[in-house]
Amino acid sequence: MKQEFFVTTYQLNETAGPYFVKVFDGLNGTDTRFMITSQTTTPEATVSSVITTDKVEYGPEEVVTIKGSGFQPNATVNVEIIRPDNNFDLLTVNSDGEGVFVTTYQLDATAGLYFVKAYDGLNGTDTKFIQ
Repeated sequence: MKQEFFVTTYQLNETAGPYFVKVFDGLNGTDTRFMITSQTTTPEATVSSVITTDKVEYGPEEVVTIKGSGFQPNATVNVEIIRPDNNFDLLTVNSDGEGVFVTTYQLDATAGLYFVKAYDGLNGTDTKFIQ
């Protein structure tokens, strides 16, 4: 299944502080957070962390590529994969100088919905995929 993307705009009000964005199509979803740090004519935002997988649906024994951005530069990022049987696997990766990382996860025969969470001690986010 091909991963689809969309773009939309939303006019922010002049309130500084944290904002939360959630996207859900009935089966798949993701969320992110960002902070309005100053009051200007056009509010300045710093994007928080985002993670994606290379596909939304996988077959047994496939390899999932997980990409993250918006993390602390040169930081240790914990990537937790919660399996359909409620067990989890923990991957530890390092972000580069721009807060980006790429890692892979080898699937077994456990079919169902997987949740992926990434956290660097300051920033965190999640996504999901199906096998």
